[in-house]
Amino acid sequence: MAICDVKKGAAEDLAKKAEAKAYFDYEEMYEKERLDAVFICTPAYAREKQLELAAERGIHIFVEKPVARTMEQGERTCEAIERGGVICSVGFVWRYSEGAERIKELLKDKRLALIDARWYHTIPPIAWVRSKEMGGGQVVDQSIHLIDLMRYWTGEVKEVYGRASKGLFPEIDDFTADDASAVTLIFEDGTVANLSSTYSLFPGADLGPSMDLILKRMHIKLTAKKLKISRPKEEKFKFDEKAHLAHMMNPPEAKVEEYETGLTQAAMLEDKIFLEAVRSGDCSRIKSSFRDGLKTLKVSLAVNESIRTGKTVTLIS
Repeated sequence: MAICDVKKGAAEDLAKKAEAKAYFDYEEMYEKERLDAVFICTPAYAREKQLELAAERGIHIFVEKPVARTMEQGERTCEAIERGGVICSVGFVWRYSEGAERIKELLKDKRLALIDARWYHTIPPIAWVRSKEMGGGQVVDQSIHLIDLMRYWTGEVKEVYGRASKGLFPEIDDFTADDASAVTLIFEDGTVANLSSTYSLFPGADLGPSMDLILKRMHIKLTAKKLKISRPKEEKFKFDEKAHLAHMMNPPEAKVEEYETGLTQAAMLEDKIFLEAVRSGDCSRIKSSFRDGLKTLKVSLAVNESIRTGKTVTLIS
């Protein structure tokens, strides 16, 4: 086992805890160690060669999202992974959560009308994440999880349109990401979605991700902690003017189910499934391959392009 980090102290500390060898240069680690698999958790702008060298050496790969910073970079890396014949799992951890799986099961025979998603956050403390040029901005680095869930449940995105605001934080010189963005996504099956993202809040505010899914007479709400499913308590729904007005004045009680989202367990399951795939050679339980992760990146980058140009970006004609 080996640990590699450009920060010598960090590599040595973790290597000591894991009873592993510490390296400060990944190429040296690849050369000296006989690795079955590697977890690559470096920034997208820095990892292309790390991924491609691992693939060339037959080392199976777990890589964090986003899979690349540009589609050109991502396509080159994807080709290297497929050419090397290695297993690759992308860190879209929400897909492995109990909450996301319950929703996927509910949607099997139902159609969504609307997804309303948001990720409210503070300005990131990590310099490269604050930089839209290096990190891609909030939609590419963070809200990409929500875009990936939408694809996981609903299918491919047809069009995106986004606008953003900037300029609230002139005192932070290296903050070049958007203060906030608002995006509309149109899916191939006709579902519409809104995605709101902001870095403008403060610790202690109502931060984090939240998704509302609207179906025919059903409301699903997913947060990092809870899944809530609301349906009418009445089995039969009678639509008439008097009943509607009565319900507006005195809403009937809904049938509500609540579950834990299970993100902590999802993170452990994601790693376990990847390692089992490496041992067995069967990658059927991996929920996001590199090529699939590339599709989510394409949507996220299309959002940035729409924000830049002010125009709708079409992904599927």
